[in-house]
Amino acid sequence: MRLAPGAMVSPALQLVAQIGEGGMGQVWEAWHHGYGCEVAIKFALSRDPEILQRFEREVDLTARIASAHVVRTFEHAETDTGTPYLVMERLRGQNLAERLRAGPLDAYAASWLLWQICDAVGRAHAGGVIHRDLKPDNVYLVEPPPPGAPLFVKLLDFGLSRANDPLESDEAPLTRMGSMMGTPTYMSPEQLKDARAVDLRSDLWAIGVIVYEALSGAPPFAARDLPSLLMSICRGQYEPIAARLGLPAKVDGWIARALCLDRERRFQSIAEVTAGWQDAFRTESSAPPPSTMYRQYSAAAAEADDLNRTVARVPDVSGVAPASQGAPASYYGERSDIVRSPDDDDDQPTNMHEIKGYTG
Repeated sequence: MRLAPGAMVSPALQLVAQIGEGGMGQVWEAWHHGYGCEVAIKFALSRDPEILQRFEREVDLTARIASAHVVRTFEHAETDTGTPYLVMERLRGQNLAERLRAGPLDAYAASWLLWQICDAVGRAHAGGVIHRDLKPDNVYLVEPPPPGAPLFVKLLDFGLSRANDPLESDEAPLTRMGSMMGTPTYMSPEQLKDARAVDLRSDLWAIGVIVYEALSGAPPFAARDLPSLLMSICRGQYEPIAARLGLPAKVDGWIARALCLDRERRFQSIAEVTAGWQDAFRTESSAPPPSTMYRQYSAAAAEADDLNRTVARVPDVSGVAPASQGAPASYYGERSDIVRSPDDDDDQPTNMHEIKGYTG
């Protein structure tokens, strides 16, 4: 079929306008007559078998992740001419890269950003999925955010993701030895050397780069050309930012661990990432850090009981009806249950009121 405004992809899906294009294909806004709402459709237009296989993998791996902070998918099929497509929620807002062109985030907003990215990535890891292409372009900020929240994140584009289990992954036929997959500025040293050698700790490295850039306005590793950039990353050369930004010195320690060249000394899990961030802002008068620090929106829980009952509680998309049973829910989901990590067993206090003091 020819992709054009007004064209019918299926009896229920009618194209409205093209909203994006990339190496894999095009993204269109469409009207779903069955749901009675706008959706987004990603079409895999390439005939390259490798790209088509990556598209199929994106459909499969994204479906494993139940997080309010991962773009939701509703159905996938092929057009009458055999073009694969994926129907997703239609988001409005801007990606983090666009937002940062207006200036960096303060520590409070950066903390909300971190908690939400960690929810998405942590649930992906729990489902055996490594993203491998975390970067500001793939962190979408929904507008408007929920009341009381500075931002609301949706993680996009699992096209380069792979299963964490080597026995389950079909990576071997898709990735050549020594090939580079991802965006170099946000790639760990091991990912730069061989995309097949990565594990979840490469995602944790990328989170460190994103947070550094969100706070300072520029990524930690920058150079005039690709060879210089790769050398800078592999040498771990970047400028500490805590003193310059008026942040606690422990923030530099958090960044140093996130960007440790030796991945055995890097953060080993999302739980360690969030625990380390909270500890960086903890004062001597604060309560001792809890044993596990993984609660989406827990950052705002101490601010007000009403916020904790609404925005501070993450929508649980596990309660959303499948696409065949009704229209997609809103950006923020239909339920307000707290989402927990697999090892999060009890209520945990936060020190977000301390972090909010660093609002520039």
